[in-house]
Amino acid sequence: MKNRRKACSALCGETCRFGTYAPAVNTFLSENQIKGKKIYLLVCNGGNMRNTWKNFHKALEGNEIVSELDLVYPIRNGIQDAKNKVNQWIKKAMK
Repeated sequence: MKNRRKACSALCGETCRFGTYAPAVNTFLSENQIKGKKIYLLVCNGGNMRNTWKNFHKALEGNEIVSELDLVYPIRNGIQDAKNKVNQWIKKAMK
């Protein structure tokens, strides 16, 4: 049996599609028991987050959602701007 280090934090980055996260993320979250973690959520989207945060919170019950960041059209609105927002978000979240 391999010795595995248990992570206490997780960063989840995803694109928002049709007002929620992708079906593959839903499958991953439903097939893997994630409990007792500090979760940092990052979502790229086209401005229609609708139920994304609510669905993440429901799927990740039993964890602490530490921070959320949504980037609206990060490529269209400028990669450097998105990078700056992500860097600021990470610095703030890690304090």
